[in-house]
Amino acid sequence: AVRIVEGHGLTIDYIWQYNVPPDDIVHPGEHWMPLTALIAAVPMSLFGISVRAAVLPSIAAGVLLPALVYLAARQWKLSHAAALMSAAGAAFLPEFMLNSLRTDTTIFAAVFVTGALVAFQHGLKHGSVWAYGLCGVLTGLAYLTRTDGALILSLIPAVIIVMALVRRRADTAFRPRWSPLVVVGFV
Repeated sequence: AVRIVEGHGLTIDYIWQYNVPPDDIVHPGEHWMPLTALIAAVPMSLFGISVRAAVLPSIAAGVLLPALVYLAARQWKLSHAAALMSAAGAAFLPEFMLNSLRTDTTIFAAVFVTGALVAFQHGLKHGSVWAYGLCGVLTGLAYLTRTDGALILSLIPAVIIVMALVRRRADTAFRPRWSPLVVVGFV
């Protein structure tokens, strides 16, 4: 993020790994996905280059994640108490708590993946074009944060197939018609 703020773009000035030996110490970042650095660069460009500025988005993501988990739990018809416990679990899980206090990809990936799944569930239940599109955008952001974020794209057809097999239940609302928009949003 510091190199972005200083105008050097998505480059690094150290050797992180030797899979592809770089020609020079300063070279394009080839190992990590770029979104976390771009997110951290925003407050650093506004408030100056510092760790405190860099972690502001991570802290915001750490606060947002329990709210998304609560929303997901309520969407799955869990009780208010169970949804609160789920949110508390997300808020106080040591991995998420630690990663919301540093510039790491984990907390952003968790927010984007959880948001994508909430949007996808909303799309399945209500047939919302916007929900499927939002799911695709959030999946794309998850991928730009961590390469494993793209795994949501393989999850979606699996969920649709399973839902089609169990949709005989009268209370199961199932509207996958616009689900291909997830791929459009991702791209």
